[in-house]
Amino acid sequence: MKKNISIVISSIGEEDGFDKYLKKLDKILRKKRVSYEIIIHALEIGETNLKKAIELKCLPLMIIKENKDKDRLLYCLKKAKNEELLLIDYDKNFDPETIPLILSLREKGADIVITNGVGCKNETLLNRYYCKFIKTFLVKLGHNLDIDPFSGIRFFTKEIIERLELKPKEHFFNLQLAIEGIGAGYELSIVENKIKKPQKEKKFSERLNTFKKFINYSFANLLSPAKIFPFHKNIQKNKGIGFHYNGVEFVPHTDLPNRETAFISAFLEQKVLIVSFLSLITFSFIRDWHATLKFIIGSITVFYFADLFFGIFLIVRSFVKNPEIKITRNEIEKIKEKDLPRYTIFCPLYKEWQVLRQFVNAISKLDYPKNKLQVLLLLEENDERTIEEAKKANLPEYFNVLVVPHSQPKTKPKALNYGLKYANGKYAVIYDAEDVPEKDQLKKAFLAFQKIENNTICVQAKLNYYNPNQNLLTKLFTAEYSLWFDLTLTGLQSINAPIPLGGTSNHFRVTELKKLKGWDPFNVTEDCDLGIRLAKRGYTTKIINSTTYEEANSNYLNWIRQRSRWIKGYIQTYLVHMRNPKQFIATLKKPDLLTFQLIVGTKILSNFINPFMWLTTISYFLFRPWIGTTIESFYPPVILYLGVFCLVFGNFVYIYYYMIGLAKRNHYEIIKYVFLIPFYWWGMSIAAWKALYEMVYKPHYWAKTVHGLHFGNRKKIIKSKSLGAEQAGAQIISPKEPATVN
Repeated sequence: MKKNISIVISSIGEEDGFDKYLKKLDKILRKKRVSYEIIIHALEIGETNLKKAIELKCLPLMIIKENKDKDRLLYCLKKAKNEELLLIDYDKNFDPETIPLILSLREKGADIVITNGVGCKNETLLNRYYCKFIKTFLVKLGHNLDIDPFSGIRFFTKEIIERLELKPKEHFFNLQLAIEGIGAGYELSIVENKIKKPQKEKKFSERLNTFKKFINYSFANLLSPAKIFPFHKNIQKNKGIGFHYNGVEFVPHTDLPNRETAFISAFLEQKVLIVSFLSLITFSFIRDWHATLKFIIGSITVFYFADLFFGIFLIVRSFVKNPEIKITRNEIEKIKEKDLPRYTIFCPLYKEWQVLRQFVNAISKLDYPKNKLQVLLLLEENDERTIEEAKKANLPEYFNVLVVPHSQPKTKPKALNYGLKYANGKYAVIYDAEDVPEKDQLKKAFLAFQKIENNTICVQAKLNYYNPNQNLLTKLFTAEYSLWFDLTLTGLQSINAPIPLGGTSNHFRVTELKKLKGWDPFNVTEDCDLGIRLAKRGYTTKIINSTTYEEANSNYLNWIRQRSRWIKGYIQTYLVHMRNPKQFIATLKKPDLLTFQLIVGTKILSNFINPFMWLTTISYFLFRPWIGTTIESFYPPVILYLGVFCLVFGNFVYIYYYMIGLAKRNHYEIIKYVFLIPFYWWGMSIAAWKALYEMVYKPHYWAKTVHGLHFGNRKKIIKSKSLGAEQAGAQIISPKEPATVN
């Protein structure tokens, strides 16, 4: 295959032998059947050598005289007609015989090639040790590169120039090219190249000046955080929207700005704020530990008190206002099929082949014209088992299998972003693989959208479980969901507060969802984040009187994995949306910033501080003769009264909340188990500390929940007195094999 290459030569000056150098280049390249052009800027070459070069009319030589860029070399590189580029500093006088080796490395997959100069016999000792020092410094910084920072010959492509915004005139261009090139996912090769003659010895002052430049370059580049390199248009055309970071490729399939995602957990200003706060607490503790602890306990008590009354307020509002959108059976029966729009159903599955048949059956039971349904099964490319099972499943014709190309991050929202590009419905809904929605849910959502204002772009159906009586954990899980979806969210709707969406059964206007740029692919609780994001953009969410039934987690360790992911996502959401708190404040009459703290902030914080407050209370009653006076000293009268009120009245109210939620769901047989809910809270705190660990060490890791555990208790589930999946219109089908852990 014929090669085409553009060679840019700089720093030619008045040195002898340049015309011979060009002839040797021509001979080598012709021998290798390489089509080439040589580009020289007029300001980079001496008068004598310029005349000699022009006389070589047989060579494809381009002399550029205009200077339209501060960096003359960059301008020459941009003017090159070929994609592959070779930049040579002639004053280093490298042997052209290296070029065939560079081209062979390119054929083997190298995107960047940099030569390491092998010095002549009379190379100065100072020059040798100076380069050695810089290489050692690079290794210490974690850049394990055996690279000559002053080498005068490099190979790269036009794409790399455009994408990395390179500055070839910089003194440490080789380091920029190598380090940023690797960070942007390009493959680097280093080749030894003999220098034909020794370089001129520089004065000590020049060496010192170069060293100062290196230190400045290190602080500006090497010691700064790794850069994010968006895909070049050529890469994006093949892979979609994405970027490289630290050499890792990420394809989130959305152009949502990174500042609005959880890709970087905490920005520098947030880290400074957190460190400053912890430092202040530590300093105060050292100076007066008793007063500091007294202040912290007082603040926590006030926080509990505020959270308690906010909860009471929401429950009362939920009953008094009853704000959910109610769609009657009569309204549904009046719908004409021709008036129904096309509806897209997203179902992201990853290693969930066990429940695929159940999902297909549940969707086929929906009361909606099948010719107006687009069901997108979003399967990951490396999930061969689920893809194979989907092929065997004999899916209805309105089902479409979309295989999401393998890439990072490996998350549900990334898959949804990929599917959003193919959505052709006016409305869209997300269902998880184990979901069983009520048969008329799509029609209810359609009618709800006709009733509400245009700024409501999301309708959330309620979630509950079809296996509430499987074991104690599923009973308590059902109590939590009954409270959250039937009372808390409707209470939030009544005050037009931001609503953290459920992970499933949220229905959207597709046009507006695309304007929002889909989901945050790095947030592991993407539903919560999207609910807050649409509220900040002036949109609202409404709750409808329809339920989707899911599988309540029946395994404790599996539940911990699931819960820790949710809490980690809430932490991510809090950090992302507190980067610019002003976006919450549309008007002073809409206190979204305050409700965000109470909805998301307190939900996170309580999981961490609850165990310490519980242990303090238990210790006070068990060991009062020994430590009672000490504990009492941290509670001044006002704080003591608030604390006792929260302990007695608050805990009673919290438990009573769950009873109300269960009663509203007709789960009367579970109500007696609500008194065990404190043990459930302990589990949430354990999951919270696990989430905090993952926030630091693997923030984007999606702890996959195992589904299909309910199949072993099918008879017990079906006999449940509560409304379950059977009444919702779907048959639970047992798989051929048991559930497996991802």
